[in-house]
Amino acid sequence: MLDERARNLISRGTLAAVALVLSYGGVRCEMEAYGLHQEALSQRTQLARNGIHSRQRDSSGAPLVALVGAGLLGLGGLCTAGAVLPQRWIERILHPKAPRLHENPSEGVNSYW
Repeated sequence: MLDERARNLISRGTLAAVALVLSYGGVRCEMEAYGLHQEALSQRTQLARNGIHSRQRDSSGAPLVALVGAGLLGLGGLCTAGAVLPQRWIERILHPKAPRLHENPSEGVNSYW
């Protein structure tokens, strides 16, 4: 049916589309969090001008929305890296080679003492 190159292009295109959607959602969440924070700040300053001082913390939900947005942006970045990086780099990241200190490991025993 499809050769390996065609499957690779289709999967990378799909991953790029997922990355775009996740990044868009993350940006929208961050913008909404900023709006919620600004709205709560203006309400607090309006209450302070009227002489009402509240000891309540910010209950607008902006930090939670910002956290969700940051998570979506992080996932979007990972998907973008998967769509853009060469396949051999991804293989190196997912399956690294075992570190080798010496050709003959018995020579390295107690070499610091």
